[in-house]
Amino acid sequence: MELAKISSLISGTERLTHFISKHVKKHTRPYKCRIGQCNQAFELQTGLDRHLKEMHDSSAPRYFCPWRDAGCGSKVATEGTKRKENLNRHVKGAHKGQQP
Repeated sequence: MELAKISSLISGTERLTHFISKHVKKHTRPYKCRIGQCNQAFELQTGLDRHLKEMHDSSAPRYFCPWRDAGCGSKVATEGTKRKENLNRHVKGAHKGQQP
């Protein structure tokens, strides 16, 4: 067998191994939240990190709808959100991206 074919087989096997490993993580969710009775589990460490910040870190900043004083009664206006992208999605959808 040619060296190029062998190299191609090895790299294909490595890609397959990586794919299978990643796929298994979706089902096993090895990164688990250990705070209180929270049973959330995640495929990636970054998912767990985001969960800890959003759900269990009371010092994380909250983003509020800029229209809350103008009568916006949404949850983003009343309670705020810890994810700026959620605020942006709310403003774009509920207020059509207009400035307050």
